Amino acid sequence: MGKTLMEEFSATFLDPASCGSSVRWSVSLTEDSLYGENKGKIPTASFGIEVGITDCNKSINWSAHDYDLADKKLYRAIAELRKARVAIATAKKLYERKVKAGELRRDNIRD
Repeated sequence: MGKTLMEEFSATFLDPASCGSSVRWSVSLTEDSLYGENKGKIPTASFGIEVGITDCNKSINWSAHDYDLADKKLYRAIAELRKARVAIATAKKLYERKVKAGELRRDNIRD
């Protein structure tokens, strides 16, 4: 194991009152140790990212050891989550409009 050059991590609960939905991530950059004939040469480094999303007893975890692949995965995941936020806002507007028009009762959806 080599010298840690950088290590960052974070985690947050998304709905602490419920069953513990959370998001966590960690990123590390480690200088590889050099032994034997490689001792004294310029070392290489290892990159790693781990991401986990958990909801009650279900979880999605992925990891990558390539900068570009990790960046691409994260970018695409964030883009999809942004689409979900737009869809949520659209559904809420439609719901409010239907409630106001008397076409739906406000009793089964929490605000």
